[in-house]
Amino acid sequence: MKVAIYLRKSRGDEETSLEKHRMQLLELAHRNHYTYDVYEEIGSSDSITSRPEFTKLLDNIKKYNKVLVVALDRLSRNDLNQAQIINIFKENGVKVETPNRTYNFEEESDIITSDFEFLLARQEYRLIKKRLRQGKIEGAKQGNFVNGKPPLGYRFNSMTKEVEIDEDGKKIYRYIVDKVLSGEYSAYSMAFELNKQGVPTSYGGQWNNTGVYRLLLSEFHLGMVKYNNEWYQGRHEPLKTEEEHRKVLTMFNHVGKKPRKNNKRVFALSQLLKCHCCGHTLTLGLKKADNTVYVKPCWYRDPYGEKCGNYGMKQDTLMPFIYEQIDDHIEELKVCIESGQNKVKMERKNALLYEFDMIEQKRQSLNEKHKRILEMIESGLYTIADGKRRIDELNDQITSLQKRQDVIKYDIDTEFSKNMEDELLSLEQVKERLQGCVSEEQLNAILRSIIKQIKYGKTIDNEVTLEISYL
Repeated sequence: MKVAIYLRKSRGDEETSLEKHRMQLLELAHRNHYTYDVYEEIGSSDSITSRPEFTKLLDNIKKYNKVLVVALDRLSRNDLNQAQIINIFKENGVKVETPNRTYNFEEESDIITSDFEFLLARQEYRLIKKRLRQGKIEGAKQGNFVNGKPPLGYRFNSMTKEVEIDEDGKKIYRYIVDKVLSGEYSAYSMAFELNKQGVPTSYGGQWNNTGVYRLLLSEFHLGMVKYNNEWYQGRHEPLKTEEEHRKVLTMFNHVGKKPRKNNKRVFALSQLLKCHCCGHTLTLGLKKADNTVYVKPCWYRDPYGEKCGNYGMKQDTLMPFIYEQIDDHIEELKVCIESGQNKVKMERKNALLYEFDMIEQKRQSLNEKHKRILEMIESGLYTIADGKRRIDELNDQITSLQKRQDVIKYDIDTEFSKNMEDELLSLEQVKERLQGCVSEEQLNAILRSIIKQIKYGKTIDNEVTLEISYL
């Protein structure tokens, strides 16, 4: 018999728990002459998507007759996930075996037993979380580090449970602080410099200006510890002085502190242009000498400080390209309407809308029936087992209806979202209004009434690329 052994170190377990559980389940497998695959992970998350090994197990579930766990709550302590897991095991005829008993989810009695055990596990889980949360608060008040991984310059000693200085990280941290405080680098340019030098973040990634800001502003390097947005005096050694911290605050204090009046001038293409190369928003500027509006070159730099490479141009030179594409789009719509494509699409869309409404009415009816069953269980008219069977049947129907609604909604939002005749009329009206525009702001408002965004690109050889997305 082929089985899967699933091991997970859960919240509140001792460090040696996983090894003990492994020995228990391997002994169980050998005693019963099972062949097995082992799925093992460390993590307290109860979400299936946050447990890659368990997700892999479910993907391979058809290969196994049983899943071996030390206790049922290793599978889940979450109501929704619990029902989902039981349904998957039931549909594939897979049993769950622990050192104490075997659960067959095709048997009503085993489903009821598992429900009660899951209920007890969830209550215990809530108590454990409450104790851990309270313990972290008390620990932070006593100066202990209680949050994940300490920042650059420190490491956590799992033996002593203390935060210690990481000498290599300390050198990097002090390099950043000294260079920024001296004015040699900004947080922005410091990120580029660190990436060029091949210096990783404490999580092994690349630096950006936000990461440098947070590192410099963190009070952890003053010797403080944080939990639940509250800072407490810690027991670790500081890596910066109070004076240095005040200087950092002074340097960055002007950013976003004082409300400024928004007196930016609106141009015809304001808030419409995106870089065709990297996707970032492009800005426009006015050259006062000749009152010419320019699309500025893309400002974006990669993690190493290299510029995007998308060139700018005069707005007046770009506008004819945009008008030409609008004209082309109008002609395409006319061809589609003349060929009857729009009528067929609208009939299909109306049919889908009708089907969606019918399904919604059916779902509402099933939800009301769900409530009545719960009331009848509470009043004693249904047994728990009978009530649960009826609720499971309803849930299966509701899930099936929801899936169909999701498919319909996707089709309506994508393929059948627009009426071509309405869109054509709107575009033709906009085209007429564009000819009578007297201001940049008015022109911008009209363009934004039909256009979602314009992806713009220009090479050094003056080759222009445009891709217009319509509302």
